[in-house]
Amino acid sequence: MKIFVINLPKDKERKTSIQHQADKLGLNVEFIEAVNGKNLSEDEINILSKDFHQHGMTHGVLGCSLSHIKIYEKMIKDNIDIALILEDDALLNENIIESYNLIENYNYKNKHKPNVYLLSVVNEYIDTFKTKLSTKYNLVNVIDADYAYGYMLNIKAANNLLNFLTPVWIEADKWRFMREHGAINLKAIIPHVIDVTPLSEVSTLESDRSITLEKRIAFFNEQYKNRNLYVKLRAFLWRIFVRSWVKRIKTM
Repeated sequence: MKIFVINLPKDKERKTSIQHQADKLGLNVEFIEAVNGKNLSEDEINILSKDFHQHGMTHGVLGCSLSHIKIYEKMIKDNIDIALILEDDALLNENIIESYNLIENYNYKNKHKPNVYLLSVVNEYIDTFKTKLSTKYNLVNVIDADYAYGYMLNIKAANNLLNFLTPVWIEADKWRFMREHGAINLKAIIPHVIDVTPLSEVSTLESDRSITLEKRIAFFNEQYKNRNLYVKLRAFLWRIFVRSWVKRIKTM
């Protein structure tokens, strides 16, 4: 099992929390030092991000995206077939090892596809054509989801995301956007096996996002209007041939 945990050195309580969970479950985790976007110079921001100020990106969001990208780069460099990525406020279910192994086995037969597997709760998914992983768990195709505190991905998805996200122009958890643009196949294990601890409530990431919310909404509205033909065609086929006859489950 390859498990990475994103953590800022200053967030010692979070590191202790996730390490305690890992020890209790017998997991070997590797901590990846998160990028603190507030410590980046303007020159660094201009190199690492695309139109940072114009499009309402925040230092926290930039740092978060760069932190996930660090792991994608490591997976490619070290030729890691599949990995679990956790943020340090994740709350792990006791069945996390079973879930990891089930997804790893599925991925072995589907490694040629850029698959991201969410282990957290999702907003909406397709119940039709779900894959039965065990008597308890199913793998489904995801329509919409937020957050990146617990997910697995294969090396093909890591490579696609690295190319799609850099220089950073969108958040690392814009799963629906990335799926609609063909960067990834988005799947989730049902029921989910990762939640968040109360430590997530003291995060400044969401408060940072709220400051530039209007700019980000305008940015994504512009992206929607200027979609290329490929993306528009995918959306059209979804509306005409998929959405009307598959069973969709909304959870949030």
